[in-house]
Amino acid sequence: MFNSASLGIILVDKNGIIVLSNHFANNLFGYTSAPVTGEVLEKLIPQRYHQHHVGYREGYAHDPKARGMGLGMTLSALKKDGTEFPVEVSLGHFKTDEEQFVIAYIADITMRKQNEEKILKQQADLATTNEEIKKLNSNLEEQVENRTTELKNLLNELEASKEVLTVLLKKREGSK
Repeated sequence: MFNSASLGIILVDKNGIIVLSNHFANNLFGYTSAPVTGEVLEKLIPQRYHQHHVGYREGYAHDPKARGMGLGMTLSALKKDGTEFPVEVSLGHFKTDEEQFVIAYIADITMRKQNEEKILKQQADLATTNEEIKKLNSNLEEQVENRTTELKNLLNELEASKEVLTVLLKKREGSK
């Protein structure tokens, strides 16, 4: 079951040394020719996070609880070739007669992050389009208002011209 899982599983001792990793985890991190076992866990984490991670790891070892890591955050992992990728990690723990271990379940969430970025871009594009539509509607309303005013003025002028023509016609008929 351990090696058939479609999730990376890594077992770490109290010193942060990887004592066991499944095939999925080895492939996920690019260790296809040899397992990642025997390495310190921070080898799988970008350098900029090492200092904080060691403290987090030691704190977890003193008070282990099953939990997800980095809820609401994007965690980054590091492949053997130096490529970073986003991950989701859940932690568990267990103790044998000799030692305590932490078990990490790791999922590559690259596709999810790409989809989230696409959705955010679409939302931004939609917001821009909505603003453009609002401006166009506002311009159109202003044009309609201007044209309506022009038409009212023309109608008033026509009405005045009609009255002048009516008076002129009556004068002409009266002079015949």
